Amino acid sequence: MDEVRALVRTAGSLAAACAGLPGWVYAAGIFAYAGIYICRIVLVYRFAVGALDKAHAAHIPDLMNAVSGHTANRTGKPPGRRRQAASPPP
Repeated sequence: MDEVRALVRTAGSLAAACAGLPGWVYAAGIFAYAGIYICRIVLVYRFAVGALDKAHAAHIPDLMNAVSGHTANRTGKPPGRRRQAASPPP
């Protein structure tokens, strides 16, 4: 509960500090945030394409989970290292 009160106090302080700013400052902030967000997405996918080119086939599902932000596989467990099947004894 204390975290919520602190958040409300901080938001109120920020709103009071920004109340006197002209509208173009808000617009510039929104456009800057959108531009940074788009650049981040583009860079993540560019690096992902490079990683996919170099990855072994067994690692591609884990790489795609990391890029898409998924943290669990179908079993509900977090993704981990894949174990290679043990080869039968000769």
